[in-house]
Amino acid sequence: MSKKRLNIGVKNLKFAKMVKDDKTGVQYTAPEDIIGSVNITINDTTNSEIFYADDAPFEVATSYGGAEVSIETAGLSLDIQKKLLGHTYENGLLKMNSNDEAPYVALLFESKMSTGAIEYVKLLKGKFRIPNTEYSTKTDTPEFKPKTIEGDFVTRDYDGAYRYIAHSDDVGTNTALITNWYNYVESSETTVAVVNP
Repeated sequence: MSKKRLNIGVKNLKFAKMVKDDKTGVQYTAPEDIIGSVNITINDTTNSEIFYADDAPFEVATSYGGAEVSIETAGLSLDIQKKLLGHTYENGLLKMNSNDEAPYVALLFESKMSTGAIEYVKLLKGKFRIPNTEYSTKTDTPEFKPKTIEGDFVTRDYDGAYRYIAHSDDVGTNTALITNWYNYVESSETTVAVVNP
């Protein structure tokens, strides 16, 4: 019997840099924290083509077109911006250059569901864009300005995978799946091997 599974929270946001993705294999660095997740929005795109015959729709072909991901956080440290956007960070100074190139990364997070179970999510390959920034004058009523960063996520070259999802109440005896969720992003070499940045 199916269960009502309404998401009611988000936390434990992390990223891992992708250091290899080709036909021979895929590998990531160890996951790192992004503190203060507020909202995570995933907008998937599915491309479809309808073939007509006998004056009616005859066949439908679909393909995954990637996802736009928006992350709202309590703030992004300069060090995290460096790692997500490919900038240089030295002696407290973030240096942003037009030649900087954001690396591919994976995202990991979890969301509590109305059943009490946890939904675990890994987005496997994406690049982030420089976020918009808004500054406002201080008024009598303080107004928080969370930081939003957006990126585009696609399928991996190695195996076509783009997302992993697990529910804590569905894993059965495979408890290691949840225990190790934040320890690594599954690679081709081994499920536990990571590469230092």
